[in-house]
Amino acid sequence: MSNVSIVSSQKVILVGGLASSPYVFSRLVEWGKENGVSVIRPDGPTVKAVANGALAWHIDDTVSCRVSKYHYGTEVHLPYDKEDKEAVDRTSYTDCKGQLRVCDGWSCIVKKDCSIGTNEEFVQSYMLEVSEGSEVFDHEVIIFAYRRAKPQKFITLPGSWKMYPGYEKVCTVSGDLRRCFLLSPRMVSVTNTVYREVTFDVCIVLGDTEISARLRWKEDGKLVYGPAKISYD
Repeated sequence: MSNVSIVSSQKVILVGGLASSPYVFSRLVEWGKENGVSVIRPDGPTVKAVANGALAWHIDDTVSCRVSKYHYGTEVHLPYDKEDKEAVDRTSYTDCKGQLRVCDGWSCIVKKDCSIGTNEEFVQSYMLEVSEGSEVFDHEVIIFAYRRAKPQKFITLPGSWKMYPGYEKVCTVSGDLRRCFLLSPRMVSVTNTVYREVTFDVCIVLGDTEISARLRWKEDGKLVYGPAKISYD
C-alpha cells in the first residue's frame, strides 16, 4: 500500500472474497484514511448485487436508460378482507376511522423490468395516523427487493415473521416528519381522540451501484425533502 502515490477515486467498494477478510478490510480502511479515500464493503444479500451492478452500470457511460432487475417496495397495512385466506393469522388492528387492518402487506414502488432513466426518481405516497400528543416524529421505512416474477400480497408468511422466498431487506430510510405533522390537519377518531393524518412520499433512485432513498411532503404546494438517513443491510 505504501507504493500508491496517485489516487483517482474518492471511494472504493470492496467485493468478492477479499472483501470478507477482516484483516484486509481493516488495512484498506487505514490506507484510505491516510489517502482521503472512503473504503466500504457491502454486506448480506447486497454483496453480489453491488459487484454485478458496478459492471452493468459503468461499463458504458453512454447508456441513458436501464431496466430494474427486481421489484422494490415497502411494507404497508392493508384493509382486512375476511375472504382473503392470506389475511388470516396476521397481526391486525383497528385504525382511527374504525377500519380493521392487517400488517406486512406489500406496496411496490419500482416494478421489475421497469425502464430507469438517469437519476430518475420513483415515488409512492403513504399515510401515517399520528396522535396529537405525540412527541416522536422519527419514522423509518424499510425498503425490500423482490427477486422473483410476481410479488406476494404480503411480505411475510401467515402467522410468522419469516419473509416469503424472494423478499430481501435492502435498506432502511429514516426521516424526521415533525414539520410534516405540524402542517397536517387535526382529525377526530371513532374513539374521540385527536390525531393527524401525515401524508408523505417515499422516493427511490436506483443509481450507480446502490439505492438511495428519502422522504418528502408538500409545504404551501411545494415539494420539500426532509432530512433523511439511509442504512444498508
